This record gives sequence, C-alpha cells and structure tokens, in this order.
Amino acid sequence: MTLIEQADRLAVRLANFQTLKSLADEGRRFRTRAEQLSPPAAELLQLKAVERALREHGISTIFEHPAKSTLADRAAGLAKTFDENRKSVLATQPPLEHSFLKPLNALTTAFRAALEQSWRRHVEEVIRPMPEDLLAVLGAIRELAPQVAALRQQQSRGIAIAAALPEATAVLIALEGIRDVAAKKAESLEKLSGGGIPDEVLRFLRRSVTRQARLEELTTSIIDWLRARGLLRAFIVTPG
Repeated sequence: MTLIEQADRLAVRLANFQTLKSLADEGRRFRTRAEQLSPPAAELLQLKAVERALREHGISTIFEHPAKSTLADRAAGLAKTFDENRKSVLATQPPLEHSFLKPLNALTTAFRAALEQSWRRHVEEVIRPMPEDLLAVLGAIRELAPQVAALRQQQSRGIAIAAALPEATAVLIALEGIRDVAAKKAESLEKLSGGGIPDEVLRFLRRSVTRQARLEELTTSIIDWLRARGLLRAFIVTPG
C-alpha cells in the first residue's frame, strides 16, 4: 500500500471518528435536554391528575398565574418547531432554560401550592381543627384530661392528613381518612364529661372547642366555675 493510499484510509477513519464523536456529542445534548424537560413536565401532569381527582369530589382549586397562557403558547411553539426539525430543541433561541424551563418550574411550584391550599381548606372544613389554646384549657381540668388526650390524637391525625397533598390515586382514601377523623372527634366531644362538671359548663366547653360558643351562652354560673379554677382568662371574645 502506497503512502498516499495509507493517508487516504487514515483520512476516512478520522472522518468517521469525527462523525461518531459528533453524533455522540449530539446524543448527550439531547439526553441533557430531555433530563431538563421531563421532570417539570411529569410533575405538571401529576398535579393536573390531582386537580381532576379533587374536583371529582367537590374540591375546586382557583389557580391564576400571569405566565400560564404565555407558557402554553411557548410550549405549543416549541412542539411545532421540534416536529419540523428535531435538532431545534438543541438550539432554541432565546435559551430554553430562561425562556421556558425556569418559568415552567415556577408555574409548577405555584400550582402545587394552590392545590395544597385547597386541600388544607377542605380538610379543615370537615374536621374543624380544635384551637390549641382551648385544648390546653380543657387538658388542665383533671377530670377531662383523658378525654382531651383522645381529642389531641384525632387533632394530630387530621393535621397530618391536611399537611400532605395526596396523589391522584389516593384522594379517595385520604377523604375517607378525614371523615373518620371528624366522626371520632365528634364522638369524643360528645363524651366529654366527668368529675361532676355541670352540664351547662360542659355544653359551653364543647362548643368552645369548635369555636361555636356565643357570648350570650357565658352565664354567671359558667363564669363562676371557670374563675374558681383559674380558667376564665383562657377564654377571649372574638367577632364571628
């Protein structure tokens, strides 16, 4: 083989190597782009599924975001461009990170926050959380301490359910959980008694726990009972 032939073969091999290297580099760039786009897109789809599941059970979410329509248009434009030229996703102008990915991540975060707020509001409407200050008041009454402990247990369970936005497939189970908490809390409140506490006082205490007690219910005998135990200052009058 002549020197020229060897040089030609070497040139072909180098050209093939450069082509393979270019393809490998391009493949890595596609993979990087996919890794950037996939997580926020997947999370947004999951959140939309949660929103639908909540809405099916009467829990609506009001979500307005200034970039929502702009991002939708941007996504449609990117999809159209990508269909026409696959490599366009690698050379998007302006840069995809700033023009699409960052706003999309911000939108997804805001959407999750709106869903979490709707979920917490619904849970609180069902279980009617008991104010900690009033639980402390009731817990200070020796005769009621065991029953207050049961109320606290349900309180903690309800708070845990409210704090975690369920997956779409777990919404029904979570709803059953909060209904169970509400039922057991109501049962515990109904059983709140003992120690010779007058019925009138018990009724007031039960209604106070759920913020339903009214000022006109605070009779002289209730005031005297609370004052005798140093509990009167634990109650405050609020507009409602």
